[in-house]
Amino acid sequence: MLNNFLNILSEIIPISKELREHLQKKISVQRLPKLAVLLAEGQVCDKLFFICEGLLRVYYFEKEEEITSRIVIENSFVYSPSSFIQNKPSIETIQLLEDSTFICMNKNDLEEMFIMFPETTYMALKITERYLLINDSRARALRLPANDRYLLFQKQYPGVVSRIKVQYLASYLGLSRSCLNLFRSKIITNRMSKIGQENVQN
Repeated sequence: MLNNFLNILSEIIPISKELREHLQKKISVQRLPKLAVLLAEGQVCDKLFFICEGLLRVYYFEKEEEITSRIVIENSFVYSPSSFIQNKPSIETIQLLEDSTFICMNKNDLEEMFIMFPETTYMALKITERYLLINDSRARALRLPANDRYLLFQKQYPGVVSRIKVQYLASYLGLSRSCLNLFRSKIITNRMSKIGQENVQN
């Protein structure tokens, strides 16, 4: 897992032997059970997480309604940007949806690395860019017709639909549970109908 993480970083920019050794000393690999919370609302986010195995979501409350704002899959970074950057209490909660293994890096250690190893500043920039692109993609997706949002999610996150509760996915897509269930039922019905037609033809 650690080697996979370092290899992913190396895809952003080559990692020197010295930086690799330093990272191995500063990062920790942890495993927590389903529903465990990595960051609770009101806490200051002083860590950056990389998900090795598992699935999680980020959510917040708006007018007492729970809103799922992000779904995070394997080989992805997650943190609360506004809290991490401004050192302020987070308005978000980061919760595991499955038993998960992740890598944890402290903010102070990261800032130390920025000084010791200038290439890590470029890595941080690229990680931030990816986060912004994901947010931009979701913002544009929410302007699509409801059924297209669901189909796009399936395309972007293959196999994840079956791993996440309907209410979380519906919230992420900006749909009601009944609306999402209707789309899913139609898709299953259409697939079964297509299979039936193919069997008749054969």
